[in-house]
Amino acid sequence: MEQILEHILPENKEWASQLSGKNIADILNTFALIPSIKSNFAERETPKEDAKEDAKEDAKEDTKSKDLIPAIKGLVGENNFYNIISQYSEYEVMNVAKQGKAGDFMIKWQSHKTNKIYKILVDVKNYSKAVPTIEIDKFYRDINLNDIDGGLLLSFNSKITGINKIIEIKDIITDNKVLPVMFAQSNTSLLIMEVLKLLLHHIEIKDISKGSLCKSAELIYRINSLGDSIQTFKDCNNVLQLSKNEIERSLNNIMLKIMACEFELINKISNINSVLAGIDNEQKNNIVKTVMATFGSYILDDTGTYLNSIYECVKWIDNVIIEPRKIWRLLKDDKYIDIKFQKSGLIVIFNKTNDEMSFIPDKTSLKKLSANSVGVKVNSSTISHINQLCKNL
Repeated sequence: MEQILEHILPENKEWASQLSGKNIADILNTFALIPSIKSNFAERETPKEDAKEDAKEDAKEDTKSKDLIPAIKGLVGENNFYNIISQYSEYEVMNVAKQGKAGDFMIKWQSHKTNKIYKILVDVKNYSKAVPTIEIDKFYRDINLNDIDGGLLLSFNSKITGINKIIEIKDIITDNKVLPVMFAQSNTSLLIMEVLKLLLHHIEIKDISKGSLCKSAELIYRINSLGDSIQTFKDCNNVLQLSKNEIERSLNNIMLKIMACEFELINKISNINSVLAGIDNEQKNNIVKTVMATFGSYILDDTGTYLNSIYECVKWIDNVIIEPRKIWRLLKDDKYIDIKFQKSGLIVIFNKTNDEMSFIPDKTSLKKLSANSVGVKVNSSTISHINQLCKNL
């Protein structure tokens, strides 16, 4: 792949570097459908004796390559459409591009409601400019010459002359009957398949309710109204594209800040984990210091004394700092005690009911947090009772 990228134009390198092996194979297979391309490359491998003859041949090749570009784009469009629809087993797809006057594809689909097989003609356009009127006239001609139930003109990249909406359906009068014909502009696989389903189900409904012109007209109106919503979506997408550079710049700044914060958190966690490993009495003091350093803005004069007292009573080695919630959690198996840091002081949270905490002398220190969780505000009158509770856990 690196050798291929060396020969790619700079403006195409980013796109080419994202191609998979299958993408490259599909492109080569498409090019191989044009015999003159293979012969052109073969001739380039054969050295010419005359330099002037080389120049003439190169000029001819340039002209021939320009002539081939629309054909190649057409084949790429046909190949893309075939790859999309071939994923759905309910459709029988026939490539009829070489037959002439039959569009690019014939698609058959059997209805479970009518038990009939419906056949539609599909013409695929992959133009960089608007699909011209002459191509639409050819499409109408092919519709008229074939025994089908409907038609689809799909433009991958450009507008269709005379069609103002992204999706539009019309009834076309042929020599034999009135056929529904749908025009669509999209290169999105999901939308293309939904357009195809809409056309086939419209044909099915018309067949079921023959003579019900009002329902048919209403259905056409409903389908055509889809184009308005899709156009609004495209307009919004264009606005987003115009803002893309500014958004990306802001996102990059945010990402840099997040990465810096993440790095800082990793260092903090690493430091905490290194302190927690192989704890002894001295390391216990270091843990309390680490906790106090983490919640420095919430530390009061007697906070260190209370933290050391509670930690010594519990004697649980496992602990974790939940920084966003301002909580230091002491753990043992499925039990835990939470010490919450607040501007007004510490609160120790126990999984106890209010009744079980009735012996706490200062009732104002109790705060019921849930049906089985009570918080006790730490102060000089409650610390001894808190320590007793810790020892009994």
